[in-house]
Amino acid sequence: FSTTSPGTVVFEILVFEFTSVGDFQVALGGILLLIVYICIAFELIHRTLAALLGSFGCMLLLTIFDKLPSLSTALSWVDVGTLGLLFGMMVLVEVLSMTGVFEYSAVWAYRVSRGNLTRLVLLLCVVTMLLSAFLDNVTTILLLAPVTLRLCKLLEIKPQPIIITEALFSNIGGTMTMIGDPPNHHHRK
Repeated sequence: FSTTSPGTVVFEILVFEFTSVGDFQVALGGILLLIVYICIAFELIHRTLAALLGSFGCMLLLTIFDKLPSLSTALSWVDVGTLGLLFGMMVLVEVLSMTGVFEYSAVWAYRVSRGNLTRLVLLLCVVTMLLSAFLDNVTTILLLAPVTLRLCKLLEIKPQPIIITEALFSNIGGTMTMIGDPPNHHHRK
């Protein structure tokens, strides 16, 4: 082939030899992921066990395809900061739930909305959006989900649509500032 580049053009071609199963590596990984999702979604086994079995299955597939990473490489895939933040927030939510702050917040939100479900959902969504502008999205949902669950239990309504709406508003609020959404951190760097 020809080029109009004044300098030298360098190409690197990598050739991988696949075994008969090697052609289906991505498909096998996708099937494993689908099995884990099904186990979690339909609660066939506990979600922690499903995730652990999925990760072991992934390592087994990598071993079969002779692509098992070194321990240092596998450990570099773990984002300790994110895990620490989530663990800390879960501990905080558990401690706060023992103090009754979520029940108090639920009663306050119900009083402010005067029992009107539309106002209540709007209030929860606006609070979610504002908190998410200054906290990351996962933390905001971890803090507000217990309040929403308490309210929904008291009102005898399904919490899923309200929590999904809060998650959407959390994403919207997270885009308002540079600290609210993890992708904003990457753009800042």
